[in-house]
Amino acid sequence: MAVIETLGLRGTVVLVESPCAWALLRLLQSFDIRVIELPLDETGSLDPARLDNLLRDNDIGLAVLPSLLNPVQGSMRPPGNSEAVAQALNRHQVWVLENDSHAGLQFAYEQIPLRHWVDPQRLVIIGAFDKSLGPEAPYGYLLCKTLEVRWQQYFWLRAFELPPIRQRAIARLCSSGRLDRQLMALRETLARRMQSMTRQLDEQTGGTLRYQVPEGGCGVWAESVHPVDMRQVFDRLLAQRIVITPGELFSLQNRYGQHLWISYAIDWSQDPAARLGALGEALAQARLP
Repeated sequence: MAVIETLGLRGTVVLVESPCAWALLRLLQSFDIRVIELPLDETGSLDPARLDNLLRDNDIGLAVLPSLLNPVQGSMRPPGNSEAVAQALNRHQVWVLENDSHAGLQFAYEQIPLRHWVDPQRLVIIGAFDKSLGPEAPYGYLLCKTLEVRWQQYFWLRAFELPPIRQRAIARLCSSGRLDRQLMALRETLARRMQSMTRQLDEQTGGTLRYQVPEGGCGVWAESVHPVDMRQVFDRLLAQRIVITPGELFSLQNRYGQHLWISYAIDWSQDPAARLGALGEALAQARLP
């Protein structure tokens, strides 16, 4: 919200990569922003030529892109693709909001983030600690190198909203290496759960879903192999108190009607195999002619 207000983006046009977190899409909508979605391919890449055309044909005020990991698809943007995307954004002098909130959740950590290639005078980085430390640390951060007056005013106004004692605690957590150790342990746990979840998906759903093995994040982005009535699938599961996230939530342009997102950051004492078996049955029963 701070970036939108500071850049005066109400009622303008913002570009996002798709699939996109539903909370971000709803936030942009609340500011009367027209959202342009640029879809990822199965490798986690954006099409630089298509991006260039969108930037040329639309007055885009901001591009909101993750630093590396798309948290919905669970894919990492290849380094060469990040460079090509940044070159297009720099060429059209578009402000970039790099979302670094999920950067610590990729399983292969030695990668170069998007900001390495973006013009630093048109770059804002946003991140948060709740993904790595949990809901007891609901704190975020915003970084910006530009010395424009509007950004100076923003930082001066917000500098003291977080009590100093909390700021010092977070600083000690980062400087002591404890945050890095916490992230390493979290990544290892998520990677194990991802492997278990994908194995059980294959066993319990009978090949009714296709997916790319996640490279990070907390869930599997899957698509039905056959056309199905996905609303019927969700209604059947809901009747059994099983909630699966519909893919259509991650787009404003009626994409992903045959997709769903399955979290593996769950309570594993609740027998996920049985729930995935119920998903497989619901998909089979909802198959369209």
